[in-house]
Amino acid sequence: MNHLYKCFIAVLLWQAAGTSFAQAPAIEWQNTIGGNNADKLRSLIQTSDGGYLLGGYSASGISGDKTEASLIYFDYWIVKLDAFGSIEWQNTIGGSNEDVLNSVIQTTDGGYLLGGYSESGISGDKTEAWLGGADYWVVKLDDTGNIEWQNTIGGSNTDIIYSVIQTLDGGYLLGGYSSSGISVDKTEANLGGADYWVVKLDATGNIEWQNTIGGSSFDYLYSVIQTSDGGYLLGGGSASGISGDKTEASLGISYDYWVVKLDASGNIEWQNTIGGSAWDYLHSVIQTSDSGYLLGGYSASGISGDKTEASLGGTDYWVVKLDATGNIEWQNTIGGSSDDALFSVIQATDNGYMLGGYSASGISGDKTEASLGGTDYWVVKLDATGNIEWQNTIGGSSDDYLYSVIQNSDGDYLLAGYSYSGVSGDKTEANLGDADYWVIKLLGESNCNVPSGLSVSDLTATSATLHWDDAGADATGYKLQMINITDNSSNTININEGITSKNIGSAVLTPGKDYAFRLRATCGDGSKTAWSEPYFFSTPLRLAGETGVVAIYPNPNNGEFALQLPAGTNGEFIVTITDMMGRVVDVRTLPAQTTITVVPLSLMAVGMYQVLVQSSDAMWVERVIVQE
Repeated sequence: MNHLYKCFIAVLLWQAAGTSFAQAPAIEWQNTIGGNNADKLRSLIQTSDGGYLLGGYSASGISGDKTEASLIYFDYWIVKLDAFGSIEWQNTIGGSNEDVLNSVIQTTDGGYLLGGYSESGISGDKTEAWLGGADYWVVKLDDTGNIEWQNTIGGSNTDIIYSVIQTLDGGYLLGGYSSSGISVDKTEANLGGADYWVVKLDATGNIEWQNTIGGSSFDYLYSVIQTSDGGYLLGGGSASGISGDKTEASLGISYDYWVVKLDASGNIEWQNTIGGSAWDYLHSVIQTSDSGYLLGGYSASGISGDKTEASLGGTDYWVVKLDATGNIEWQNTIGGSSDDALFSVIQATDNGYMLGGYSASGISGDKTEASLGGTDYWVVKLDATGNIEWQNTIGGSSDDYLYSVIQNSDGDYLLAGYSYSGVSGDKTEANLGDADYWVIKLLGESNCNVPSGLSVSDLTATSATLHWDDAGADATGYKLQMINITDNSSNTININEGITSKNIGSAVLTPGKDYAFRLRATCGDGSKTAWSEPYFFSTPLRLAGETGVVAIYPNPNNGEFALQLPAGTNGEFIVTITDMMGRVVDVRTLPAQTTITVVPLSLMAVGMYQVLVQSSDAMWVERVIVQE
């Protein structure tokens, strides 16, 4: 089904159900994307054109949505979507062995940087030799997905990137872990097991500096950010006690959260080991609007060490809020009776937080919705102090794994991961083979009314006036979306004032096309409403050499419509209505100088009809759609 129509249907269903944002936001659209083998999505970003880029890895050949052959084993696979979730382009990038993409960003030049690991030598898209084990592999693309440069970075053992960022100086920071000693690109000794390894690149991918950070056991770095002071915060899991760079004891039998603050040159400023008596795995760190930090991961610990709340069963989401110097301000353990794993945290525009991961729990503990089968996407919205506002369990009958959550520029939430489910539960599209990319758009939250009362007047072949009702005193503006259904394209117009009509001209409308428009209001607090129900209409189809315009509205309609006739013509009008088989449905004669008449044919069957209008000196042909 076309994603524009999916979008319309989802909005209609949401409005019919009377959903309130005291509950979880509804799904606006979703897309299952994949081929006949395993496709696993790990990273999602919004792009500067309002679309999205999906990044992960694929073992599929040409099949399903996959348009390029597999290069053997897993390859990097990026998919560019438009704002409606439809595929614009894609690129399969790899060599002759396994290549796994974990992180994608858009760069300041409009291109993209991809970061993961490669076990490939020179082959396929891979232009540099394999260095040993797995290597860091960064690939720079232009804005249409073509490779500009790449760099294979590593030592003689395993080195895996999990997070890439662009730095304030236009370069890049790569974050992951390494079990390599001094060898090839690795300039510092291994400290034990695996270590955090950060590598700073310049704007063209050359190494500027690097730092190996760890203790005597295993330390896995999963998330890096640049902080407001120009330094960096690193977050992951550590099993090390006091040793090497590790200044605090291990708190449990396995891994603890471990955050390390670096200055702009990569030197350690402070660190904090945070955990309980079992194992605690940190996967996502962000800087918050108060210059503190939020840590998100999952924990099997009960009350012990830094953990102030009991385990709810299996593993639980565990969020920890730090101040600017790394001290704990508050924390929340969130979960049900089974395993719940948190992989992505963001700060929302209302200064609350959105948590995204997956859950195998049914209704229990904090979990208010039943399991849909296997593991499900589970998103939890917190207020600014960590209290749950709403949650949503989203999935099908098999396993669904959520790895990335973002809030887009309109305030809506995008969820991305991969799914083994077919059509079932919330899943509206069939499984394409093994695991598929699965991206979902949720409607945002708002504090003013959804626009209503949409209509069109003064319709010509290339112009119209669009109308809607005031969305309330708190509405400060609107976003208007014009959808050309015939050509499957759209235009978005930002209206930065509280008006209730808009004139649209030939820059948007062309003759003989089917259109819809819809709006969402911007509220005084900066939040945005859901999209309104779309209003459908068609522009007249003008014949060459005509001097006037015939318009039909509303169109579609229930069989009763207004027929607007051109002024300044000679003689009476003959109006002939036929079905698409050419059979005459109605013929009527109208006096000269008639400008508008109502055609009351409410008994016409649902379908498309042709309206032929003839005068003594001109002829016009239009289409009219009758629906229930």
